[in-house]
Amino acid sequence: MLSVTLAPPQRHGVLTVYPLTDTGAPEFSRVSELPYMLMKDAIEEGMLTVTEVGAGSVPEVVAVNSGDLDVLILDGEQLIGARQNRMTNRSIVVPARSEVEIPVSCMEQGRWRFTSRVFSSSPHYSPSGVRRHARAVEAGLAKARRRAAPEVLAKAQSRVWQEISHYGSTTGAFTPTGALDEIYEQKSPEVDDWVASFPQIDGQVGVLAFAGDRVLGMDVIGSQDLYAMVHERLVTGYIMDALASRTVSTNAADDGHAAAFLEQVSTAPRVDAPTVGRGTYRVLAEGVLGGELEDQSRLVHLSSFPVGAE
Repeated sequence: MLSVTLAPPQRHGVLTVYPLTDTGAPEFSRVSELPYMLMKDAIEEGMLTVTEVGAGSVPEVVAVNSGDLDVLILDGEQLIGARQNRMTNRSIVVPARSEVEIPVSCMEQGRWRFTSRVFSSSPHYSPSGVRRHARAVEAGLAKARRRAAPEVLAKAQSRVWQEISHYGSTTGAFTPTGALDEIYEQKSPEVDDWVASFPQIDGQVGVLAFAGDRVLGMDVIGSQDLYAMVHERLVTGYIMDALASRTVSTNAADDGHAAAFLEQVSTAPRVDAPTVGRGTYRVLAEGVLGGELEDQSRLVHLSSFPVGAE
């Protein structure tokens, strides 16, 4: 069972964020922090190179780790450049000195031409409305008792494009190629204004976010140190969700709403799924959508979203 504690909520506009803190359970042991470099840092330092597969294949890209440290790629990270911008579809640990093909979704429907040889990492994290569709594909396969291999995540693509169009239209941002990263750029003054209302707190390892009293999603990282490095980026994804909310209840989420969703995530049955890289990947199979990556008996990343969210 996932062991985290709900801290007092942080609020701005329609967005409520519950920080999730480390309970001292084994999955968050500080004796040995998770020994990974994050994708963004590895790309910027030249240790990780992400390129197209050959002349280009929409649902996968190649990640080459030439360094001596394993690299953690979280689901929802945006890759900018090459033939078209992409979003990583599953959390993956790329071992040191290895090459893997990673599942992605296109985040820029109107471009299919090279603007660079390699991808760069965007400072903007994908919102839950986009990320949840890969988890929905996994959940559907688990319900049908089929294993959710990475390549099947391509089935989420049409819904991802619909969501990006929604984020552009509801926020008033225009992008000629339908690029989510450009929507973020245009909304950056508002996003930056909201970020200050959601500071990281001591012991924090995750967030549970609501728009009004509707759950947006939840992320937990199995290390306080690693979480600290992604906190602001994760929050910006949920801020974009709030800015683009279709309909929001005038009632704000309370501790009861938060505890109920956390209980659903904690008790959801897990189903093993084949994956790339190192570690064990599990699909949250009932009640919620979600994926959980574990490596060497330690939680690495859990992301979860409500079933049937619009």
